[in-house]
Amino acid sequence: MVQGLPQIEGKQHICEGCAFGKQHRLPFPKGVSWRAKEKLELIHTDVCGPMDTLSHAQNRYFILFIDDHTRMTWVYFMRQKSEVFMIFKKFKSLVEKQSGCFIKTLRSDRGKEYTSKEFHNFCEDEGVERQLTVRYTPQQNGVTERKNQTIVEMAKSMMHEKGLPKIFWAEAVYTAVYLSNRCPTTAIPNKTPFEAWSGRRPSVNHLKVFGSICYSQIPKEKRSKLDESSERCIFVGYSTMSKGYRLFNLQLGQVIISRDVQVDENALWNWEENKVEKKDILISTDKEDEIEPSTPDSSSSQPNDESSTDPTSSNSSSPSTTPKSDKKMIEEFKNDMTQKYEMSDMGLLRHFLGMEIYQEEDIVFICQKIYAEKILKKFNMLGCNPVSTPLIMGEKLKKEDGGKAADVTHYRSLIGNLLYLTATRLDLMYAASLLSRFMQSPSHFHLGAAKRVLRYVQGTTDLGLSFQKNHALNLVGYCDSDLGGSLDDMKSTSGYCFSFGSATFSWLSKKQQSVAQSSAEAEYISASVATSQAIWLRRILGDLGHHQIEGTVLYCDNKSAIAMAKNPVHHSRTRHIALKHHFIRQAIEDKEIQLEFCRSEEQLTIPGLTVSLSQIFLSGETTCCALPVDVDATTAFRAT
Repeated sequence: MVQGLPQIEGKQHICEGCAFGKQHRLPFPKGVSWRAKEKLELIHTDVCGPMDTLSHAQNRYFILFIDDHTRMTWVYFMRQKSEVFMIFKKFKSLVEKQSGCFIKTLRSDRGKEYTSKEFHNFCEDEGVERQLTVRYTPQQNGVTERKNQTIVEMAKSMMHEKGLPKIFWAEAVYTAVYLSNRCPTTAIPNKTPFEAWSGRRPSVNHLKVFGSICYSQIPKEKRSKLDESSERCIFVGYSTMSKGYRLFNLQLGQVIISRDVQVDENALWNWEENKVEKKDILISTDKEDEIEPSTPDSSSSQPNDESSTDPTSSNSSSPSTTPKSDKKMIEEFKNDMTQKYEMSDMGLLRHFLGMEIYQEEDIVFICQKIYAEKILKKFNMLGCNPVSTPLIMGEKLKKEDGGKAADVTHYRSLIGNLLYLTATRLDLMYAASLLSRFMQSPSHFHLGAAKRVLRYVQGTTDLGLSFQKNHALNLVGYCDSDLGGSLDDMKSTSGYCFSFGSATFSWLSKKQQSVAQSSAEAEYISASVATSQAIWLRRILGDLGHHQIEGTVLYCDNKSAIAMAKNPVHHSRTRHIALKHHFIRQAIEDKEIQLEFCRSEEQLTIPGLTVSLSQIFLSGETTCCALPVDVDATTAFRAT
């Protein structure tokens, strides 16, 4: 095409000018990528949001989890991205129990919600492999990126078709996920994700058009003969916990669950002429629904409505309220709630977050027997020979002990389970706290000590806390310390516990921040830490109407430490102690604390330390007839 062009030979080195001027992204390979061969082998996840409009439950985000093998999808709603870690733990527990498999790999982008230290540590402890996309490369997380787009487009289309306002986006998204799990997909031949996950074909004859006007039948018990038989609602989805539909009640301005529904799929609601006041949606027994009611505006709450010490504790009406009026108030509250929401009174609380609660007329007993047995089974220690103490008396553990390295994931999982067991077992607190110091690089000596704790648990699965009536409601504390118990840094360990009435309810075992130069100093620091907790507990009890008139008695078994606390003069023995520990003297002067001496032997006889189920139900005037029916007989009548 031209004349005089010289022969040009291609060069293999990179031309820097071309790289700066015109480098493009490499194309992503086409074709089928690697696929998981079993459930939970690979989970895709991504967060979508923030939405420009809050949902009924004040949420701005939603998060998807997709099983690569079955393409089953789960959706959760969030107010903030920081909730991702908590939601993942709930999701992991749910799907692993449903499928009998374990999550092996989690694929996500590099958002901060997925790369936090606690998220990383949790996945490492649970043996979950992390796959993170390269920065600015969402294509590597294509499964959830495409699913996000599909779900959002479905939700927008459904809302626009029926003219619903944007506040319904969460209901639309939830419904879109519900439908997509029951629709064919090219990723799974001849199956829906629902069937691939559950093993059974889904029914679709109950499906209705989202956003349609519908009429929910009003039960006869809630209307008179001349009242309307139904109320107008908008169909906004399906309930996965009950055979019912999710309806937005136009009169109440909230979501309800109803079974008896007639749907007019052709009717439209004119939102401009009939604006509905924005209210919170129904709190459902459905974990995938929006379940968080919004909190009242701070401007409408009175100064004394909440505790200034703990915002989660509500102020009691008054200490003089009689039990009869308490029961009446409870009944009125339950009746009011059942009129506004669909809910059932399930009776007394029996199980809560792995804890078992046994309630009698004068006794409430809390334990973790079932959870303890699950731990033993998980680590192949169920039925092992029990021992009488969690740790070997006098044994010292250290980080570098020359032992063979143990499985880090296995050890961390074991210690994590033991730490949760201390929710009702303060007799395990020191052992669990001590062993948690070696989670970075445990040896087989540390693992052996942890297994000994399991052997102790084997013989004490039915220990727990007993709360009984007719006990003086006085706050009492015990504090103690060793001296240089940690061989790695020669720091001492503080411990305290507090009882109120019949049982202990607050306890701690923690290594001190500085090296104590004497047993008196170690005990003094321990008493200072316990004093801080006592003052906080006194304020909490005061907010609840149980004011502690006298100073809280705090028992210590070291006379020198007591003398230092009661002596306001800073002499040579206390000059080197950090100033923050000396506030115990002010607490004694203000008569908030009474530091008293007790013998070391008496430190072991803390009221309500831990008692067994058999001791509770076979003591005093309580007969075996009061034994809960689901308590194993061999446990109940075990010799104590």
